[in-house]
Amino acid sequence: MKNNSDSSNTTQAIWVGIGQLSSFSLSIINAAILARYFDKAEYGTYKQILYIYNILLVLFSAGLHGAPSYFLPRQTMEQGKDFIFRLIRVFILLGFSFSLSLFLLAPVIADLFNNPDLTKGLRLFSITPMLMLPTNGLEGVYASLRKTRVIAIYTTATRIFTLILITFPVIILKGTYITAIYGWIISSVLTCILAIYLILRPYKDTLRHTTKFGYRDIFKYSLPLMVATVYGILIRFADQFFISRYYGTEVFAEFSNGFIDLPFVSMMIGATTTVLLPLFSRYSESASGTGNICQTWKSATEKSVILIYPVLAFFIFNSKSSVIALYGEQYAISASYFMIGMLIGFFNIIVYNPVLFSMGKTRLYANMHLIQVALIWITGYAVVFLSGTPILYASLSRLLTIAQVCVGILFATRILGIKLKDIIPFNIMLRALLHSSLICGIVAWLVGLLNLNVFIRLGLSGLISAGIVLFTGGLFGIHYLATLKSMLVNIPGFSYMQNMFERMRFLR
Repeated sequence: MKNNSDSSNTTQAIWVGIGQLSSFSLSIINAAILARYFDKAEYGTYKQILYIYNILLVLFSAGLHGAPSYFLPRQTMEQGKDFIFRLIRVFILLGFSFSLSLFLLAPVIADLFNNPDLTKGLRLFSITPMLMLPTNGLEGVYASLRKTRVIAIYTTATRIFTLILITFPVIILKGTYITAIYGWIISSVLTCILAIYLILRPYKDTLRHTTKFGYRDIFKYSLPLMVATVYGILIRFADQFFISRYYGTEVFAEFSNGFIDLPFVSMMIGATTTVLLPLFSRYSESASGTGNICQTWKSATEKSVILIYPVLAFFIFNSKSSVIALYGEQYAISASYFMIGMLIGFFNIIVYNPVLFSMGKTRLYANMHLIQVALIWITGYAVVFLSGTPILYASLSRLLTIAQVCVGILFATRILGIKLKDIIPFNIMLRALLHSSLICGIVAWLVGLLNLNVFIRLGLSGLISAGIVLFTGGLFGIHYLATLKSMLVNIPGFSYMQNMFERMRFLR
């Protein structure tokens, strides 16, 4: 039973990961195309509009995107139908408020950004929030129903719609950023219609019974999440503020290119959180809830460690080659920030927020972020006052984030009444860290002795490191191949391809 459950959870996470990967990839393609067809002023205005939209989205979504994952597993399908209708009404009201605010405040925002073109762009774009906010409930609904395949298909399809409707008119008609905004509006209409249809589809044959959760319950859960997200913005803004204001634009360019999280790690963490939250919420209502949460949490962490630690080790020991390959030789110094930034990946793969959210401890989650906001700003001013280096600031900033993760894990274990060893595979973590670091470090050093092109050096180092790590893992008691195979088996179409190759080999 355990294996089936693990396999099912893995499948769910893979589908979410596919959706997030497609969203990320298509966003990059979209930006790359528009950057080549707009001049810098137009592209800057377009990016400012999206930046303002994403910042205000945090406030007007009110943390409600996670509400279905928490509330739906705690009630029947009949009650869930009523809950979804209530949630859609809330999203429509918030979306209308968002659109109206964006339209009315457009001149003020344009003055704030010292860009008169923003007024026209924001007012035209202001219809989009009203269309997009109601789509926020879809991921939670299908994660709760354990049908994350729908999330992946929906995300990929709508991102492709958006890419085509924004970029094609710009390319064919040689349009401006206004043309791109019209594409956004049309795409938002199609996305909204599709999302509402998909959200209601699972309940079409279900009778509607009054939900046991009212609007007060919904906002009591979601508002602290919104506040925590605002605090998160202030934390990220602190990094940008102190580096750009006190160390100059050149250092800021070096910092911003290096001080990042690996997209692969972020997507895997996001996918794991999406799958575990409704699962933990359902478990918390059962008599054996704590045991099921511990078992699932530890299993997910162990798989994440085995898959992520070698990737982190590779990029840390090949950090200089990585940033040079991405940004050029002039940004070689960004390698130091790159190494520091990736350290968080070794810790935040132990996702504690699904436990806090499933237990309704969203206020605690927000308070943790508030403390980090205070600490990061105090630390920043202290580093500047003491004439510290930007490397010192980056190191302290990352240490504070790591400390927050560790505190979150401790709170989660205390709420569940368990010990750290019950949910953290310390033995596997230490062995995976030593094994992958040893191999990636030696290979990177040996390949670095060769006078090779940076892309060839990265590729060669990656192939050799991956090969040795995979085939020597058994000597350290780390089953990389078995874990990778279990992941691949759950990838859509893999089993079909495997069976096809087996039949072809039999025919030969």
